Amino acid sequence: MKIIIEGDFFDCQVLRDRIFLWDTWGQLFVYDIRKMLLEEFQHIRNNYILTIDRKTLDRMCVARVNVKGGIYPLDSAFMDDNLYTSTESGLYRRYIQVGKRFSDFNNGKVKKIVDTPIYQMAKGRGYMALAGQKEGLFELYNSRKFKIRKYGHPIKEVGKDVYSVNTSYTHSVWCEEGNIFSTDYKGKAFESHYRYSLKKDETGRVLRTYYKREEFPMLGAGRPLLLSSKKLQEANKRYLVVYNEKPEYSFIVDGTMDAIPISSKPRRSFKGKYGIVIEAKKELVVVKPNNEIIRIKGPITRSRNTSSFLGKENLIVVLNDKVIIGDVSDDWNENEGSY
Repeated sequence: MKIIIEGDFFDCQVLRDRIFLWDTWGQLFVYDIRKMLLEEFQHIRNNYILTIDRKTLDRMCVARVNVKGGIYPLDSAFMDDNLYTSTESGLYRRYIQVGKRFSDFNNGKVKKIVDTPIYQMAKGRGYMALAGQKEGLFELYNSRKFKIRKYGHPIKEVGKDVYSVNTSYTHSVWCEEGNIFSTDYKGKAFESHYRYSLKKDETGRVLRTYYKREEFPMLGAGRPLLLSSKKLQEANKRYLVVYNEKPEYSFIVDGTMDAIPISSKPRRSFKGKYGIVIEAKKELVVVKPNNEIIRIKGPITRSRNTSSFLGKENLIVVLNDKVIIGDVSDDWNENEGSY
């Protein structure tokens, strides 16, 4: 299924089947469209396009708040029932109710965590990697689950449950197998390694120790955007996205396919069950597991993966005039409907 939400939005997240949308005027909206989907599912099949205009969408709004700290979010993420939003003035946290009701969302308190702008966030299990560009790499962790230590160095706390991992320029981040991967401004990839204690301490926490950072090897020509962990490599599920700049922008997946052209410089990539996503400003390209290629014309504001919408893993794409949420099914462009 493919849902198209018409309007000018800057970011989108999905949590507990509710859609969070940041508009370009500095407001965050929460929408509950489940009733509409339930009515639609009575007479549709899986491969279906549902278009929702802004007037209809407004009738499903369950909460609306002003974005704290600035108009445009640099990035956003959910972890441990909290919504984290980064703006140019720093990183902010808002608690999200565990229950079904969002009636208290408008009255929820927003707390500033750090003053440093965070340009990209990547969620791990109980921790989150934060890319601060020239300020370096940071980690936000759940202090109820983990006790953090740096091998041979004291922890430099920069905020509540946030510490500096290293001060090297950090452009992008992702998390795998309890470790943090990052790239610098030249596109070089690094892995920050962690060890875990086998037993919990007297407070019920696990000791998580950062002990070294090393460059992650590059394969072939170009710059790496995303690489899998070593365990996945050993399982022969390794994939590598590299891109070339001459004569035109292109990228290679896994080294098993020919170079795939893309209309502008790739800026990030990620993987979902539906395939590998390569995001550029002018277009977004999805390489599906069967090597089928789907292209979405831009300009692309941002894209992300979500696993919590209608029980499926979905792709979210924010464009300048609409938001697309869908499972990248085979018949994405057929059976269009509207509301």
